[in-house]
Amino acid sequence: MSSIRQWASPEHRCHWKVVTPNTTVAMAFGPLAAQRYGSELTLRDALEGRGDMYRTLLREATAALLNAYYNAPGGPFLYPTTASVIDHMNGALLSSTQRVLIEGARFRRANAGGGGPAGRTRLPCVLTPCCCAAPPPAPRS
Repeated sequence: MSSIRQWASPEHRCHWKVVTPNTTVAMAFGPLAAQRYGSELTLRDALEGRGDMYRTLLREATAALLNAYYNAPGGPFLYPTTASVIDHMNGALLSSTQRVLIEGARFRRANAGGGGPAGRTRLPCVLTPCCCAAPPPAPRS
């Protein structure tokens, strides 16, 4: 799966689907995230989050959300839908600090390519630099 570093890189911005780097965390994750992180924080800023467990959770959840958008539903990514990423993020925000740490670690493992039981399956990174990605086929007339 694609890492935080790749999603934050300008050469991979063409792979952002549905959301953009300027989408707010509140729009992407909903009202619980807006309460915790404010209404102005962008997904680009979220990918740079460091300093406490809630910023780490947000950073990893943002990468997981982008990976879920990028990969086909039901594919090998540990979180098969964007709704599952948002549900796990909100569950952590409503729960204990221990759950925040656990969910952050799960997101991190999934983003690093760990899938399947206990992360034993390694999934390859699938992002190519936008400059080198094949152009879409021309429409037929």
